[in-house]
Amino acid sequence: MSAGGRTIWWSDRTLHVAAALSLLAAIIHLWVMPEHFEEWWGYGTFFLVVALAQGLYALCLLRRPGRPLLLFGVVGNLTIVILWLVTRTSGIPLLGPHAGEVEEVGPWISSARSRRFASSPGSERWR
Repeated sequence: MSAGGRTIWWSDRTLHVAAALSLLAAIIHLWVMPEHFEEWWGYGTFFLVVALAQGLYALCLLRRPGRPLLLFGVVGNLTIVILWLVTRTSGIPLLGPHAGEVEEVGPWISSARSRRFASSPGSERWR
């Protein structure tokens, strides 16, 4: 497919999938944001900014798609994935009360949430 002599290397379906995945990532970051605010305001703010950026990116991708925007999204999301890997292997970098601590890897449940659940009244029946 070409537009104005340039080759377009994405389809509408690709754009919709990329936008949906970015929106899903934004929802996940919003979902875990409150527990990160409980740990430290800086962690919560980071998750809020990331969620807003990913949601805005999804809208921009559908309204004005282009190669620079696609590459910006790839770089931004890879940066977040790399930061996630660093926090699970080397520890939280530089800032906050948990700087240097290695986060646990868990399916959808953060270590903070599971600790709160385990210490809540009535949770003994689940152990």
